[in-house]
Amino acid sequence: MKGAWALAAAVAEVVLIVLGTHAGFPWPLVWAPAVVALALAVAGFRAVAVTSAGALRTFWRRLTVAMGFVLAAALSQVADLATATWSGMPPIGARTLLLYVVGTVLAISALLRLPSGGRSWRQITTAVLDVAVVAVTAGIAGSEYLDWFIDKFGVGVSAWWLNIAMMAIAVAGVMVVVKIMSARQSPVPRAALWWLAPIGLAGPLSTVLMTLLLPWPHLNGSAAVLPFVGLFGVMAAHRAANGSAWALRRTANSSTWGLRRTANGSAPVVRGTANGSAPVVRGTANGSAPVVRGTANGSAQPKRGTAIPLVATGLTSVLLATVYLREGHLSTAQVAGTTLLLLLVVARQAVALAENATLLDTVAHRAAHDDLTGLYNRRHFTESVAPGHTVVLIDLREFRAINDGLGPDAGDALLIAFADRLTALAGPDATVARLGGDEFGVLLPRSPHSSATFSTDISDLSGGRARSSVARGLEARGLEARGSEARRSEAQGSEARGSKARGSKARGSKARGSEAQGSEARRSEAQGSVTPGSATPGKVAPGSAPADFAGLLVAATAEPLRAAGHDMIVEVSVGIGDDYREAEVALREAAGGLVVRYDASLERELRQRATLAADLRRALNQGEFHLLYQPVVTLPHGEIYGVESLVRWTLPSGEIVSPADFIPVAEDTGLIVELGAWIIDTACAQAAAWPGLHSVAVNVSARQLLDPALPDLVASALARHGVPPKQLTVEITETAVFGGGRALATVKALSALGVSIALDDFGTGHSSLGLLRTCPVDVIKVDKSFVDGLGGAPEQEAVVTALTGIATTMGLRTVAEGVETAAQAERLHQLGYRHVQGFHFARPLPAAAVSDLLAQDQRAAA
Repeated sequence: MKGAWALAAAVAEVVLIVLGTHAGFPWPLVWAPAVVALALAVAGFRAVAVTSAGALRTFWRRLTVAMGFVLAAALSQVADLATATWSGMPPIGARTLLLYVVGTVLAISALLRLPSGGRSWRQITTAVLDVAVVAVTAGIAGSEYLDWFIDKFGVGVSAWWLNIAMMAIAVAGVMVVVKIMSARQSPVPRAALWWLAPIGLAGPLSTVLMTLLLPWPHLNGSAAVLPFVGLFGVMAAHRAANGSAWALRRTANSSTWGLRRTANGSAPVVRGTANGSAPVVRGTANGSAPVVRGTANGSAQPKRGTAIPLVATGLTSVLLATVYLREGHLSTAQVAGTTLLLLLVVARQAVALAENATLLDTVAHRAAHDDLTGLYNRRHFTESVAPGHTVVLIDLREFRAINDGLGPDAGDALLIAFADRLTALAGPDATVARLGGDEFGVLLPRSPHSSATFSTDISDLSGGRARSSVARGLEARGLEARGSEARRSEAQGSEARGSKARGSKARGSKARGSEAQGSEARRSEAQGSVTPGSATPGKVAPGSAPADFAGLLVAATAEPLRAAGHDMIVEVSVGIGDDYREAEVALREAAGGLVVRYDASLERELRQRATLAADLRRALNQGEFHLLYQPVVTLPHGEIYGVESLVRWTLPSGEIVSPADFIPVAEDTGLIVELGAWIIDTACAQAAAWPGLHSVAVNVSARQLLDPALPDLVASALARHGVPPKQLTVEITETAVFGGGRALATVKALSALGVSIALDDFGTGHSSLGLLRTCPVDVIKVDKSFVDGLGGAPEQEAVVTALTGIATTMGLRTVAEGVETAAQAERLHQLGYRHVQGFHFARPLPAAAVSDLLAQDQRAAA
């Protein structure tokens, strides 16, 4: 709004000047737009000062006072005109000139005291040269102006006061330009400063207009210029206000989604490299361009006005050409100034070229390095892979838990500390990179003597704080050891839920953890070192540099890393190959804290799993899955109490795919959620046909428990088929809920529906009696491995005996799995077990066969 009024005042002044050259009117009329525009500028500066803070508020307050003096000078000049009689040049009193000078000095002081930010020596040199160019240009123009002024106004006292005032105003304009050029990080938006710069022309221009308007006494050069002074001031205030609002919005956006390119987010900071090379901009692991801290609004460092010296040179050339054409010669001062100006421009351009070369080096460094750690990035690493090197890929386990539990700053600190450790371990001949997130890579030269360069002093790498207790490291993370173990077990193997193979569940069978022929997994635990021996397919080749390095890395994980005030134990998964692709395949196999060396069988398995995943999608769409049901019977007579639903896959060719093969792939690809939804719906539909059956159980995987929509899906299936919730039993594993969190919340939501919860394979995972208290369990299913020990030594029966006592005390039902002999059934009955399942009673059966058995039980009961 103020801008529109100021523009109207400036336009009105122009109209009055034009009309005044054709007709007379009262002289105060031309001063009205000037006073209005200046008053608007004072109000605009004050408004910006009120909404600003710190150095920015101080700057605009000073400008408000300075513009107030200019407004007072304009009113004083009106008073001079009203109280004096004159002919020729309009009078300007000493009071008026003093007010103009004071206002100008205050404005110059505000500009000089405006913070400019830190600078390097090259930036300071550039700024000095820029200022010198502008100063020399102003000096040449000033000398010409001074000659013209003396010629027009003489050398009297009043004329010199007027000259001083006009030159002071011009110096203020030059100061604005200089400030713009020299300020590296100014809190004032550059657009606002550029709007202030033309005000410096007001003084000299007003004296020129005074001489031009002498034929019209009712017109005045100062009155003609001052509305534009007010207009430029209002526009500067407007741009400053917009800049502050934009900075606040940017800050809000930064707080909302974090600008850090780490595994996390927050504003990046500049971090130098260890070798003293150009600093890199620190960001976060996930994404967006880094932002340099230090500016008031968080924006990137503004570009310097490198065109200013060229413009100054061009204007000087035009001025000198005009003088030469008019006078026929140039003065000694003008020639000397021009020569000096050319030398300064040449020096300025030389510095600019050197600065550009440094900038290119910095850009090249940033393009090849990670923003957070200073290591090489993925692009450089992949381009560096060449024959004769071994690629080692490393993934930090449980980093997400640390990042979520301790915050992104601690996560970043951990990544930096691990990068330092990895660099020290790898040695000077290796290329170390952060590939993104919590994944690192090391490129090792294949040399018999490379292992000699590896550091083996782990205590040094830990900063002298050697601690071998994993529990203490977990405590430092703010996590209980049992929660860590739960996540570790879940990462190592997915439970083969919803299936049984040959009567026992295919639990923990990991698709990428076994060869197609069922050979042993090509893995070694990351918690142990790589043991020497002969190289075997699928294991880290002992005696080689990669094996030595992997052994050192695994050993180092036992020592805590100090980061953000915490001692943290970091375990790793390591994949080793002769190229990047091979190492990626090996790392995928190593998930769960293993060291894996690539061999061809991994590639075959990867292709088989990819094919199987595609077939899974097709099978879901074409209905190739079906359910079998294994009865759960009541002791001692074997009446059917309930059934457990088990999924099977039959190909169109009639071939049966083992659940041990397709369930892990379904979990890895996420298809287990869709497959699980089909199992639940199909089991509920079948349960509706068996109203007399106490329990129809379905297995739910850990992946499904993380789906917040699962309770609604179960409730919908029960309602659709008219099945009472108590007839449905959801079987889960200890591992799936041991860590709590979303999975446990889902189980509680299912229990709230009235669905029974069975804890499957109890005793084989993270068996904790506390889990029976925190998790709403109704049934404990004792694993087959304990049932197999019945009839042996007393200690072999201890777990089975203890569990039935605990269950009875807590009001829980028990089901013993894998009962294969009459002796086992009899012994379980003696120990107090009333519900069992296993091949001794029935194998998994089609729904029709179960219906026949239920009918037989009904006839026997009758």
